[in-house]
Amino acid sequence: MKLGAADLLTLRTKWIDDYVNDHTEIGRSAVTSATAASGATSLALSGLGSGTVLKGTVLLLTVGGRMDRYTVSADATITANAATVYVTPALLAGVPSATQVQAERYLQSLFNKATGGQFFSDDEIGELADRAESVYGARIASSLDPVEFLNRAVRLLANEAKIDSSDYHAAVRAMARERYDLEMDKLQRRIGDDQKAVASNIVGPRSFPVMR
Repeated sequence: MKLGAADLLTLRTKWIDDYVNDHTEIGRSAVTSATAASGATSLALSGLGSGTVLKGTVLLLTVGGRMDRYTVSADATITANAATVYVTPALLAGVPSATQVQAERYLQSLFNKATGGQFFSDDEIGELADRAESVYGARIASSLDPVEFLNRAVRLLANEAKIDSSDYHAAVRAMARERYDLEMDKLQRRIGDDQKAVASNIVGPRSFPVMR
């Protein structure tokens, strides 16, 4: 199944916990396009890519040899490679024009943090969706919310694949040895809950808390 970008993002971030964001909308050429005073809560940026600078993006600015981290507090649409972004906390120091701006790479799960990559490729997620439709097609079609049921079935298959992968176990153990048993227990509980749901056509919550 060829999934659209929005469907893939929803599955990765809300269901299967497998997302890495390199923030291509910020890119490597972003700079401040105007001076910002200490205490200000916005930055004028240029040299951006395209799309939207999303709320929650962490920006890194180095001023006077000190790197500070600021979190974008509201989505900002990029127009002609420029945008004004609102940040928190308020600027700790004045920021000169032409200061380089970087975005901190976002790694969602323990596996993502351990490896720097994603466990599933986009094509593999499409294959999981195909398998879900093949196995649970009739139940998906008859459910009150077919899209949610499909996403749940994809999550079930994805988590079963993680449990069966020695690479997944090794990465999680290396990243958080003291939390390994707890994380595996969480994964097994999710599998059990989703197995019950797809077997009984029950559609429950859209997602569980993200595994960190």
